[in-house]
Amino acid sequence: LDAGMDEIQQGAFAKTLADWRRSNGRRPIQLIDQHNYSSVSNVVGVLISAKETAAGLECMFEMLPAGDPSADAVWLRVAGKLVTGLSIGYEAIKWEYVKAEGAEPWERTRIIKELRLMEVSVVIWPMNDSARTDVKALAEYLSKLNPDEMQEAVKQLTDEQRAAVRAAFVDSSALPETPKGKEPPAPDTPAAD
Repeated sequence: LDAGMDEIQQGAFAKTLADWRRSNGRRPIQLIDQHNYSSVSNVVGVLISAKETAAGLECMFEMLPAGDPSADAVWLRVAGKLVTGLSIGYEAIKWEYVKAEGAEPWERTRIIKELRLMEVSVVIWPMNDSARTDVKALAEYLSKLNPDEMQEAVKQLTDEQRAAVRAAFVDSSALPETPKGKEPPAPDTPAAD
């Protein structure tokens, strides 16, 4: 149940994810900075895998290549654990309202049985407090790749991104080293001007 009194029932994502998979990239689901639809520059990534679980929707996104200022700004905040919230933009297709006995008329929950997923956003305050980013999950994903796949995936990361993933990695020796002089400052160390 989120702060807006919506509860997404398990299975509500089934049709939208099936449609997305069938589209073969013609209908991408974007990762957006804070639901900001004012400019395409706020699109910082695209959904590459998703599965519905009892806990909700698990997603993985491909961020824009390193060097894009919008994507880099979002990634640095996520990797640094400054921003950890996720939120979805969706259209409810099938739903019903339920009200607990004795509750006021406005105290009702919308049970969403089917929805159309429009986008996922990195946000400061998610409507559902358990919707969070997980850099450690990325490290676990990378650890399952063969060495060539891992090297190719890691090439896409900036030095700061590599450092964040390295910090979450159980065995960081598998990741390429950050070049000397490019290490990010320690968390409690002020950055040099």
